[in-house]
Amino acid sequence: MRGLKSEEIERLQRQGCLSDDWTNIYVSEAFDAVSIRNVTFGAKVELDTNVSLSNVSIDHSYIAEGTTLRNVCMSHCRVGKHCQLENITNIYGYDIKDYVLISDCSNISFLWHESFETHKDSYCCGVGHKVSVLNEAGGREVALSASLTSNIAYMAAAHRYKEGLAEAINDLAYREMDEAIKSCVIGRNTIIRSCCTIRNVNIGECAILRGVSSLVNGTIVSSRDNRCSVENNVIAENFVFREGSTISNGAILKSVFVGEGSQVGDGFFAENSLIFSNCQLFNGEAVSAFAGPFTVSHHKTSLLIAGMYSFFNAGSATNASNHHYRLGPSHQAVFQRGVKTGSGSYVLEPAHIGAFTMVVGQHKKHIDSSMFPFSYIIQKGDESQLLPAQNIKTIGVLRDGLKWKSRDKRQPGTKASDVLTLDVFSPGVVKGIISAVDILTKLSSEGDSEYIRRGAYVIRRALIPHAIKDYNDVLDAVLLTHYLSAREWSLPMVSSPLDTKFVDLGGLCLAAETVAQLENDIIGGRFYSMADLAAHIKDLANTDYTAWLASVANERYGLGSVSLLEIAQRAVAAWEKLERAYLSDAEKDYAKVLSVGYGLDGEADDAVKEYNIVKGALEENSGIKQCKAYCAKQTELAREIIAAQK
Repeated sequence: MRGLKSEEIERLQRQGCLSDDWTNIYVSEAFDAVSIRNVTFGAKVELDTNVSLSNVSIDHSYIAEGTTLRNVCMSHCRVGKHCQLENITNIYGYDIKDYVLISDCSNISFLWHESFETHKDSYCCGVGHKVSVLNEAGGREVALSASLTSNIAYMAAAHRYKEGLAEAINDLAYREMDEAIKSCVIGRNTIIRSCCTIRNVNIGECAILRGVSSLVNGTIVSSRDNRCSVENNVIAENFVFREGSTISNGAILKSVFVGEGSQVGDGFFAENSLIFSNCQLFNGEAVSAFAGPFTVSHHKTSLLIAGMYSFFNAGSATNASNHHYRLGPSHQAVFQRGVKTGSGSYVLEPAHIGAFTMVVGQHKKHIDSSMFPFSYIIQKGDESQLLPAQNIKTIGVLRDGLKWKSRDKRQPGTKASDVLTLDVFSPGVVKGIISAVDILTKLSSEGDSEYIRRGAYVIRRALIPHAIKDYNDVLDAVLLTHYLSAREWSLPMVSSPLDTKFVDLGGLCLAAETVAQLENDIIGGRFYSMADLAAHIKDLANTDYTAWLASVANERYGLGSVSLLEIAQRAVAAWEKLERAYLSDAEKDYAKVLSVGYGLDGEADDAVKEYNIVKGALEENSGIKQCKAYCAKQTELAREIIAAQK
């Protein structure tokens, strides 16, 4: 870089440019002042410019090659090659990379102090800022990081009993903060249009910011193949937005992390919340929420407060609260993976809801149904009633497992990304089903009352045999299939498999002993950075639990002396039985009563006829086809074994 020549200064002045000290401006050797007009230069500015008459395309916007500056006031900035900056009231403190387009903006500034150590809380670009997740009053704070994942955040927030763990994880974020503060960047190929205030925000490459009201103290992680977009009256303070996320249409976010592929908008308000990958949050609110992967809330009246969620779907007017505290709020609700809530549902915190459970109605006692996955919790008068296994053979659960894979918006290759177990019947869930069968079997032999009370809810005794049967039917299908796979791959059996415990680590199923070793490594300082830790968790996710599931099958069914052919036949029969249950459940969507309101002004039979036209014929339904294809895939190996024996 060199200083300006006298003739260049004169030309800039003729073109309406001003500076108190022209020696503060440095330019590249190829500098040409032709496209720089009405610019006020403050303290040190570097222009790495060159000029060409051709055009280049940036996200369907066109800028002339060679940097163009018009109607701009700037200080302490570096401007890269082929940038277009127009109509900017003030831009201060930024390293602007190549091919950046910024137009019609008010204030874009990065402010720092020489005595930065005393001002970290104010000037950390969101990184290192503590979010009071799960508990509004604090105690489970997680420091924001550009490399934070649901798996890491889960350990920091949920395992506070592990001495030194949260501190060690947060220290990795502080280390990242020290690096982030050295310079504030507007990344290559970024577009910023019609924004009011952007202050102390690091912006990655290829980001799109349009019509933003205010972004203060944050980091936007973006890449060419996985752009982050922030548009239309968004207000955010103390935040990190990850690649592929979209924040739009009046969203207001304070102390919030938004993960890859997530969409937050339509006036959604979130405070002190962590929102991880592939979430969809619109219209409603979240306060101190741990919104794990695939958390969905679309309704204005829904409030996710002081709760932990993943693969969750909130019905309209969903709420959870606790106003019984005396010394300030100190409560939380844990919704294990796959929970759904019906319209108007309410859960009194603290509470713990089992995996893949449907919650309907108002529940004003502290429910713990964590030992009964795939259940319904319904309101009967003032009583909460649990219907065990009611949800395990529904087409909806199967459909959920398939849709998560198809709706994953993340792009491959991201170094720090949520690592997820998408299989509905993961080892942890299977272990939960086995435990539920054991508990129900014991309950069925105790007493003879119509209802059995378990803490805050009751179970109708007559439902227990049916629940045990449904649980066992699913276990038969899943376990026998894995046993065949283990035999095919000659995997060794695991001794005492049911002694193994599992953890759902922010969406990833891992053996508890693996998690314990991981946490000891974190406390011991094994990992240099948050990204390093995230990469290690990806390696752990490669663990195959087929041998464990096969060993459970062997222990449960005594398969050591059973022929492979017989096991294959049993596996096929189990999946055929399960498929019939799924399809039978799907047929309920075509019950005649659901055609009420169809066939207006037609004859008696036109209601059903029109319903089938609108919804589509049952046999042509995509969900039915997916179900059949899924069940067929599960029995491929078993059918091959049967065919080979003929």
